[in-house]
Amino acid sequence: MDNNSTIFIVKQYSSKLKNKRVSVDLIYDSKKDLHSVIVKTRTLQDFKNRTISETVMFYSIETFITLSSMFEAFIKDSKNKELLREISNLFKLNVKQISYKHPKY
Repeated sequence: MDNNSTIFIVKQYSSKLKNKRVSVDLIYDSKKDLHSVIVKTRTLQDFKNRTISETVMFYSIETFITLSSMFEAFIKDSKNKELLREISNLFKLNVKQISYKHPKY
């Protein structure tokens, strides 16, 4: 990343599960006039030892939209409905939006 870049978090969504935290950040680079998405996960692997794994994925808007369309197709596929029903019975998602103000928006 260029030292002259100014990166802003435009919007953030987060979700908490039993042993997992997921956040999706829409970011804006004012120098490049470019939006991107960062997806972060944190998972508690071992409660006793407090071992936590973390992933951070950086996506262009084009890639993020492509993945979004693919996930939507997966969810709408009737062959996957039973799997999705089984997953949804395991936990309920609590997604919240955290908004950040930026002069461009």
